[in-house]
Amino acid sequence: EVSTTVDRDDVSAGDEVKVTITLKNVGNDTARDVAIQDSPPLPQFRYVAGYPPKIKNQLEPGESDIAVYSMVAVTEGEVKIPATVARWADSKSTIYSASSPSVNLEIKPKRKPNLVLKVDPPGPINHGGEGTINVTVENRGDASAYRVEVRAEVKPDSDGLEIVKGSLEESFFEIPAGGSENYFATIKGSRSGSYAFGLKASYQGDGEMMQ
Repeated sequence: EVSTTVDRDDVSAGDEVKVTITLKNVGNDTARDVAIQDSPPLPQFRYVAGYPPKIKNQLEPGESDIAVYSMVAVTEGEVKIPATVARWADSKSTIYSASSPSVNLEIKPKRKPNLVLKVDPPGPINHGGEGTINVTVENRGDASAYRVEVRAEVKPDSDGLEIVKGSLEESFFEIPAGGSENYFATIKGSRSGSYAFGLKASYQGDGEMMQ
């Protein structure tokens, strides 16, 4: 019996995929001169370890063996991993063969982080009073964001607003996919009026700078 399996169904360009080939002798005689013929290297992958796969030369009745190799997806699109063919001989040197089903994979575009800034401003602040600005940095992408720098595009006018606790600007080494970070700033109003500011985050994902 021959089977070929992959360790993941959700594959994006840049992901590592492990392929496991399993052979089991379900007969009542020793399988001799066992050899497997796997697919030639596929152009959609870069092979990193264990290829070409190797299997034991002889399998006793009921015995099994596995071969594992790793490859990294390099291009997106549909890809078919062909069947693995096993050949062996019995005690009378009769040759047999068996094959596994092929495996179909879809390689999706490369995973990227996607940061979203959410700002919860305070309500109206009384003259001389204080209010809190809450900032959430959320990663809605499917890869970690690194070296995150959040900067205020327009800092509050020092004549009218004063930051008395915290900051509108922050740095984070990493925000994983699906993760978020929160911080706040407490401001004090000393002059009436309406004030506006914006925040911008710059970050790195797989060597690419993003904003």
